[in-house]
Amino acid sequence: MKPPISFIKINKPVFKIKTNKSKFICPRIIKLNNNLYRMYFSKEILKKKNKNPTSIGSAISKDCMEWFIETGDRLKILSDKKYYRLLSPSVIKIKKNLYRMYFEARLLNKRGVIKSALSKDGLNWIEEKGIRIGINKKFSFRTPFCLKKNPNNYELFFERLKYNKHEICLASSTDGYNFDDKKISIIVKQESNLESYSITSPEIWYSRGRYHMYYSAWGGKPLSGKIFYAYSFNKKIWQKRQKPIISPSNVYDQIHCSEPSIVKVKNSWKIFYEGCDKNNKWRILCAQSKY
Repeated sequence: MKPPISFIKINKPVFKIKTNKSKFICPRIIKLNNNLYRMYFSKEILKKKNKNPTSIGSAISKDCMEWFIETGDRLKILSDKKYYRLLSPSVIKIKKNLYRMYFEARLLNKRGVIKSALSKDGLNWIEEKGIRIGINKKFSFRTPFCLKKNPNNYELFFERLKYNKHEICLASSTDGYNFDDKKISIIVKQESNLESYSITSPEIWYSRGRYHMYYSAWGGKPLSGKIFYAYSFNKKIWQKRQKPIISPSNVYDQIHCSEPSIVKVKNSWKIFYEGCDKNNKWRILCAQSKY
């Protein structure tokens, strides 16, 4: 059953939060062995405009409908404290009882690098040393997503930014820890008016010999964020669906829809994303497949 491109929005936020005090963004879902689902997200406590530290939190669910926020932070302060924003967590299982999280660590000047952390239970995380992607300081690296096809094949998809040029790129590794900045492949570029401001936050599913990409693009007038779909057989040539699959429309996402995460629940699919309303309040929202 291939991932869908038609969704119906659920017209309520995933979490009940006070949007004047905090915002939850960048959702990513992982299915656990005990038929539970865990969502990782970025959590920002609103104090100062554009200068708020951002940590990574989590929530748990049996059905991806009702979610319970787990106490505490999964990641909050790194060894290098100049990285004050932790964004876009992507979690994979690397061994029987070991998980790795890739995430964006961003500086005050908005330059980002991709770092990682390890956990035995998905709740308590230890930062790994060094930077996975981002040695080249000419670029900002953002919104990682890791696809692990086998124990010796890790594919890391991410946004690379220089000035106003955004690209979705790919780097590979045999161990999931060592990636080479010099062997990065550009796989998706800005092409349409709806992608003119940025393309970002790729999430990849591999099914029946085809790669399915859900990603965010910002553009148009007035500027808005939307969620798009593309597919590829070889990760080099991508066929984009020209129309967005999720667009701003209701009271909770009137301005932007961004950072998609798709999950299969029994015989249906759900896509989680961050939405911004007309009052610049951000929430995590959900839509479900039509079949």
